[in-house]
Amino acid sequence: ERVYGPLKCAAIYLLLALGSMLADFAVLEGGVGLSGVVYGLWGMLMMLERHDPRFADAVDQRTNQIFAVWFVFCIALTITHILRVANIAHGVGALMGILLGLAMAGNRAVKWKAGMSVAALMILILLGSTLFWPQVNLSKFADEEIAQAAATALKAGDYTRGIKLL
Repeated sequence: ERVYGPLKCAAIYLLLALGSMLADFAVLEGGVGLSGVVYGLWGMLMMLERHDPRFADAVDQRTNQIFAVWFVFCIALTITHILRVANIAHGVGALMGILLGLAMAGNRAVKWKAGMSVAALMILILLGSTLFWPQVNLSKFADEEIAQAAATALKAGDYTRGIKLL
């Protein structure tokens, strides 16, 4: 925050929150939390540390190990049905953070490519969480939510949308 100021930091937090949360919602049930933001900040700081001397020693090796082990542990918790964790939010948050870090601190060509990658990723996430949600969502609740949306559209007289959803 001292380097970029409060407004830019707020924009970074908001972008990481929206991107990671909507990506998780697009594919699964979605959830609430800040883990996607935390993983995004971790990825961003890893890149800033490599490309901007103001961030020297921002993330040490021990922190990297903890984040990596925790990510694998969370995946194991989800696969074994012990606890559903927003692993997609973790992964997308980290990816967005890496791209943001490169967009903020890389050389001119890297900044442009990383910035375009962030924009493209956000467009894909927005499309996946809205227009293409019925096709990409893998949750067990997707069919129920689509049927409910269809019934709501039919009740409102939007027969084209209702029939399309059904």
